[in-house]
Parts: sequence; structure tokens; C-alpha cells
Amino acid sequence: MRHENSHLKLFLKKNPIVFIAVLKEAVVELVPPSTLATSAAVIHHLDLETCSREDTEFSSPFKFVASRDAELTSLAGYFDCTFAMEEERVVLSTAPEAEPTHWKQTVFYLREKVRVVEGQELRGNIEVARPKEDARYTVFI
Repeated sequence: MRHENSHLKLFLKKNPIVFIAVLKEAVVELVPPSTLATSAAVIHHLDLETCSREDTEFSSPFKFVASRDAELTSLAGYFDCTFAMEEERVVLSTAPEAEPTHWKQTVFYLREKVRVVEGQELRGNIEVARPKEDARYTVFI
């Protein structure tokens, strides 16, 4: 069992100087593919056969490219999990474009809307940590 990609869509920073704060509470909901306005960015790879708890805490730079002119209101997180079996490779995707699953997507709403134009690059960094008292809970910094 291999968890190959974790993704974020949209952005955290619109340039190196201006930080766009994300609301602390995330919402789990289905994200309609028609609402996506950027490329995806892989933020982390995990091999579920060998990873440790420490591997789930990380900091990762990312870059998105706006696919159309839009006002960005949130970022959406999702994962793909690849099961490499002897006869075939099976991918479970929770991406907005994939068949919906009970995992849906995790949506982080931005405090302010940000207008982007097609082709614009958006760069940022995400930090993910787990509180020591609750290993199943994730904190996005």
C-alpha cells in the first residue's frame, strides 16, 4: 500500500511579502471540479509500508499556476493512494475530479479573496504538525 501524493489546490501566498491567512478550521466537503482555478501541487509523499509518525509532520514549499482568471476563496486538500498489487495497480483518488468518496476534500477558507489571472504563479509553504496528545489530529500551520 503506497500513499503517493498529497495535493493542495489554490494557494497560501500571493507573493513573498503578502501572506494570506487561512482560517484555522477546515471543512470536509465535496469540491465541484468546475470551481478549481489552479494547477495542483504535490506537497508530500508517504510510503505507508515504511513511514513513521514523524514522516507525517513536514514543511513543504509549493507552486500553483492559475488556470483561469478567478477570485480565490479557499484551498482544497486531497490525496491519492496507490495500491501496487501483483496483477494490477489500483489508485484511490480523493481529488475533486475523481469519483466522489466518503473522504471528500478538506477545504481551508482564506480570510480574504484574492484575484488571479490565468498563468499567474502562486507560491507558498505549508507546515503540517500533529499535537502530541492526539496523534490522529492534524494541525496546518
